[in-house]
Amino acid sequence: RYVALTEGTLGSEQGPTTEDVVKHSIGKVWVEDHHEWACDISGNETAAFIRPGGDSCSFVPETCREAITSYRAVDWKSIKTGKDAINVTRLELTPHTGRGHQLRLHMASIGHPIVGDDMHGTAAAVRNDAESVISIPGDGSRLCLHASKLSMDAWCASADETSDGFQICRVDVESCPPF
Repeated sequence: RYVALTEGTLGSEQGPTTEDVVKHSIGKVWVEDHHEWACDISGNETAAFIRPGGDSCSFVPETCREAITSYRAVDWKSIKTGKDAINVTRLELTPHTGRGHQLRLHMASIGHPIVGDDMHGTAAAVRNDAESVISIPGDGSRLCLHASKLSMDAWCASADETSDGFQICRVDVESCPPF
């Protein structure tokens, strides 16, 4: 599970918690002299989304793969960006597939890029001062995406004292986001 701050208000502060799923395949596109990850917003590999307002480009053949992300809006705030303020939504994101830039592309493709995303979003720098409602670590220009819970299977010593072998056990690691 990941936590992210996304630009704009997703859902409603007065309404129930907003939950939804984004299902856009992700593949590679050729841009100038290099490949970039893009999201298939058309569903038939004809419209590659890289960033808001970006040029249309074609997918490299046979690179699109299914990508699914579920999200849940949990909080809404206003943060300073230079002289202005922007509304942000705190989301819990769960990737059901593991594609390059999946969370960043999926959030940007629905019009809510992750704060600080200079590749797939608007990269609005956040001002950290006494007037800010929310604090972003460092100079405020970091990507506001944080792995809050990771789970994996690992080999561990058997708890059974009569056995000197190993068994597979589930390891869960949790971490609070710094924003």
